[in-house]
Amino acid sequence: MRSALSPDTGGRLGIPAILSIALGVGSATRLLPFDWLEAFGFIRGAWGVWLQVRENVWNWPIQLISSALYVVVFLHARLFSDASLNVLYVALYLLGWFWWLRGGENHGELHIARLTPRMALLLAGLAVIATAGWTTFLSSIADSAPFLDAFTTVLSLVALLLTARKIFESWHLWIFVNLVSIGLYIYKGLPLTAVLYAIFAGLSVAGLINWHHLLHRRQEAERPELAHHLSRRRANGYRPDTLAGVHGGVPDLARSRSVRRWHLPVAGSLSLLEGDS
Repeated sequence: MRSALSPDTGGRLGIPAILSIALGVGSATRLLPFDWLEAFGFIRGAWGVWLQVRENVWNWPIQLISSALYVVVFLHARLFSDASLNVLYVALYLLGWFWWLRGGENHGELHIARLTPRMALLLAGLAVIATAGWTTFLSSIADSAPFLDAFTTVLSLVALLLTARKIFESWHLWIFVNLVSIGLYIYKGLPLTAVLYAIFAGLSVAGLINWHHLLHRRQEAERPELAHHLSRRRANGYRPDTLAGVHGGVPDLARSRSVRRWHLPVAGSLSLLEGDS
């Protein structure tokens, strides 16, 4: 994981910093059609996503602080639904911060992994239930687009949870959510906000590409380690054409399963095994 102060990251701070300053000054001086809260939200979101694209752990405290401020702002405005949603965001940002630092093997750094079918089905089921419930609530308070609002909110939470676990497929979901949000805000007559989400969609595509490269590099780095592990097992009597050890003539199905997992030529085979256990 790159440090926030590494030369590689520091050398790319210029453009985001200039855009952030321009947006902040423009909103403060009324030269741009944004109030300070909109400008702050966009600056925070853009920096957070940009740091996630770089696989930089500092994205979490940046987004955590801003969501905590939003909780205060929304409570003062008596927008309790928005305040509650940001409390949930704060909790997920804390989890993401912790997991990226200590959620890996032996409480070490968490590495990029792939989504397992079991996790995908579980999250899909939860998303359907949550979307139905949130749509009902928004309809009761006369929201202008209750289903789309609920749908994008729930998918954003699911995508954030996947990002917190550093799951590669989170970027596919972010791209989809941002594209749907573009249409939603155009429908609501907020074209400038739609432009901001188009920028987020572009950043999400960049994240997908960068994480793909990072995942591929890790797979390449782990292949020698896997080959060394298998060579040691062969030296101890393991035969590749044997699917299972035999104890008293009875196949050891648990060992058979682990052997097949070791033959998967991808990084994250261990995480797949853990996901099925």
